[in-house]
Amino acid sequence: MSYRKLFAALVIVFFTITAHAGSANDVAITKLGTGPYYESVCGGACVFIKVTPTYTGHASCATNTPSWDFVLLTSTEGGKQAYSHLLASHLSGKNISIAGKGTCIPTAAFEEVHYFYTPQ
Repeated sequence: MSYRKLFAALVIVFFTITAHAGSANDVAITKLGTGPYYESVCGGACVFIKVTPTYTGHASCATNTPSWDFVLLTSTEGGKQAYSHLLASHLSGKNISIAGKGTCIPTAAFEEVHYFYTPQ
């Protein structure tokens, strides 16, 4: 196989794998999970997120979806700010629009958050 064909095949595989990021628009946060147990699941500081209506667009690697829809890593300053925004939205009853990265955290089969915002 020529290098061009091999490269083209790898590009197709890459885009096929990464193109499965899901998103949910104007959904309510039904529960958040954080603390030592959840940190042991994701291998560091994180928040697990469940939304309603039922979200079905998970990344193909996300196999634990009955429990949680997304996980937000909170070990960075940006992650902490995002968690503050997420918590404020949840406590005030505001819906969010949320999108996954299309990849799961390395330690468990939960899709990682790419971004979210409050649509109202």
